[in-house]
Amino acid sequence: MHRIACSLLATFSCAAFAADPAPVVAAPAGGGLELPESVIQDPDSGLIWCANVGGKADAPDAFAAKDGNGFISRLNPDGTVAELRALPKPGGEPLNGPKGMAVLGGALWVADIDRVVCYELESGTQLQSFDLTEQKVAFANDLVFVDDMLLLSDTIGDQLIVLHGAERGQITEAEVLGAKGLFGGANGLAAIGATAYLASFPLTNMEKGEDFVRKFTLGEDMSENTRTPLPGGLWDGLALGADGTLYATDWRSKGVWAVAPGAKEAKQISKDMNGPADLCVLNDGALLVPEMLANKVTRIEPAAAK
Repeated sequence: MHRIACSLLATFSCAAFAADPAPVVAAPAGGGLELPESVIQDPDSGLIWCANVGGKADAPDAFAAKDGNGFISRLNPDGTVAELRALPKPGGEPLNGPKGMAVLGGALWVADIDRVVCYELESGTQLQSFDLTEQKVAFANDLVFVDDMLLLSDTIGDQLIVLHGAERGQITEAEVLGAKGLFGGANGLAAIGATAYLASFPLTNMEKGEDFVRKFTLGEDMSENTRTPLPGGLWDGLALGADGTLYATDWRSKGVWAVAPGAKEAKQISKDMNGPADLCVLNDGALLVPEMLANKVTRIEPAAAK
C-alpha cells in the first residue's frame, strides 16, 4: 500500500488537461482535517459530513492502514469545520481509513477499508460494523443507494458489491456483482433510480494509466455499460445535481468536470486542486470538494458549477 501513497503524490507532476475553469471559493487550509476523502449532506437535516482517512499522505499504508486514526467531521456549508471529531463518539470503536459515505433514514453508512460501518446520526451511536473480508475487500471506497440498494465500490478488488438489508437499517448479506475484474479501479459512485455511474481510478498505474466514467443499469447485464463524455483520467468522486448534471473529480487534471444532461462534451469547471476526491452537491446547488492532499474542503458556488 505504501506504493499507492507514493503514486498519489507523484500523480501531481502529470500535465493537466487544457480547460477554461470557473472560479471557486476555497475554504482555508487548517481546521484539523486529515486526508479528507469524502463529503456528504443529509438531505433531511442539511447537516454535512466529511470522512477523514487520518494521518499524513506520505505515511506507510496511509490510505489503507488499520491504524484507528480515521474520523468523521461535521462541516459548515462553506467547507469549514463545525465539529472536527463528530464520529466516532469518545469511547466508540475506532475508524481506520473511512472514505465514501451514504445517508438514508437518519443513518450514515461509511466505507472503512474492509468493512462498512453504520451510525445513527441523531445520537452518534454505532449501529453496525459489517465485515467484508470474505469478499476479499481491501480498499472499500464509495457507497451509494441505487434503487434503495446500497452499492459499494472496491478499488483494489476491481469489484462492486450490493449490501442487502442496509435500506432496512442492517446489512444482512454482501453480493458481488458481475465477473471478477469487470469494474477495474472501481472508485466513485453516483445514482438516480436504477441508473448508476462509476468512476475508475487505476491505482496500479497512476503515472501513465487513465480510465473513464461509465454508466450502467443495475439489474441488467453489468458488462453492458457505456462511457460518459468525460475524457480519460484518474477519476475519483461523482455526484449528480438536481438537474441531472454529472460532476466528477479528476486527479490528473486536478479539478472538477461537469456533464450536462444530454451533452456530448464535458466541461472542466475548476483546476489546481490538490487531490480532488469524493465531492457532493449541497441542497443549495453548490459543490463541496475535499482536497485530500491539502487537508481542506473547497466550495464551488452554484453559478460556477454550471
